[in-house]
Amino acid sequence: MNIKEILEKNGIDAEKIGALEKEINTAVGLEFVAKKRYDDKLTELATAKTDLQLAQDNLSAASAWEQKYKDEMSAHGETKKTLKKEFDEFRAGVESEKLTLSKQNALRKHLSDDKANPKLLSLLEKEFDLTKVELDGEKIKDWENLSKPVKEKYIDLFKVEDQKLFKPGNSTGGEPGKSFTKEQIKSMTPQEINQNWDAVRDSLKNINI
Repeated sequence: MNIKEILEKNGIDAEKIGALEKEINTAVGLEFVAKKRYDDKLTELATAKTDLQLAQDNLSAASAWEQKYKDEMSAHGETKKTLKKEFDEFRAGVESEKLTLSKQNALRKHLSDDKANPKLLSLLEKEFDLTKVELDGEKIKDWENLSKPVKEKYIDLFKVEDQKLFKPGNSTGGEPGKSFTKEQIKSMTPQEINQNWDAVRDSLKNINI
C-alpha cells in the first residue's frame, strides 16, 4: 500500500491527495535514505577500509625495508672501515719494504764506492742497523761517521790506498795453507772472515760467490 492508497482509505479528499502525496514524499526523502543508496555507501566504506589497510601494510613494508637498508649501510660502513684499515696496513708494509730495499741498495753502492770486497757486500751489510740509516735521495746521510766503525773493524775487507785513514783491524790471516769452500765463506760472519782473511782471500781467487 502506497501513500495515495493510505490517504484514500482515510477519507482524504481526492483533490488534496495529490498535494499531500507530494509533500509527504518530499519530507520522507529528507529524513530517510533509500536502501540501494545505503547499500552503496556501505560498499564504499568497506572499500575505503580495505584501501586503508593496504596502505598501512605498504607503509609497514616500506618501514621494514628502510630499516634493513640502514642496517646494511651500517654494516657496509664497518666493512669499509675494515677494508681501509687493512689497505692502510698493507700499504705501510709495502712502503716499509720499499724503504728497506732502498737502504740496502744504498749501502751496497756506498760500500762499493769505498772499495769493499764486492763478494762480501752482503756480509758487511749485516753490520749496519737499518733503523739508523737515513736516506737523502739515493745517498746515505752522514755516511762517513756511520760507516767508520765497520771500516775500522773490517779494514782488511776494504781496499784502502791510505791505510792511515783507519785503525788497524784484527785480521790474523788464519792458518797457513787453509782454504774454504764457497758455502763456508757464505756462512761466515764478517768477523770470521776478518780473522781468516788470508785464507779467504786465496780461496776467493778460485771460486765465484
